[in-house]
Amino acid sequence: MKNKLETFKLHDTAPQAAQVQSFNGNGHLVEVRQAIKTFDSPAGRFTALKGIDLDLNQGEFVAIVGKSGSGKSTLLNILTGIDRPTTGEVLVGGAPISRLTEDQIARWRGRTVGVVFQFFQLLPTLTVIENVMLPMDFCNTFPGRERQARAMQLLDKLA
Repeated sequence: MKNKLETFKLHDTAPQAAQVQSFNGNGHLVEVRQAIKTFDSPAGRFTALKGIDLDLNQGEFVAIVGKSGSGKSTLLNILTGIDRPTTGEVLVGGAPISRLTEDQIARWRGRTVGVVFQFFQLLPTLTVIENVMLPMDFCNTFPGRERQARAMQLLDKLA
């Protein structure tokens, strides 16, 4: 039996299309079109994603479910700009992230996406608040005097 990757919309709130600037003008926050991801290995070519089409709207809560090796992590990596599809198109908030250069995708990721990995990579020599402030320093998204307050706001959302 082939591994199957499924997405489930667990909670759907009405999207506010006026706030979402879609590349194709259809109001989706995330659009994936015919995404294929292959990897070459000594054992041969492996296809992790095969022709994925996905539309997500603002405010939706989605789970990606599948067996080990079905492409869940690969899809997440493509949606967050950590990796690129071999072929196909990925648009997030109207940004064609599958076509951005490495510098552009790094800037986009630093300003747009927050990823919490299964094995999160906090720097042990920094406090929690310093770890939260670190991307603000790298991307210069907030003036230095505002970063601690912003970090506290973000941490309060987790409580």
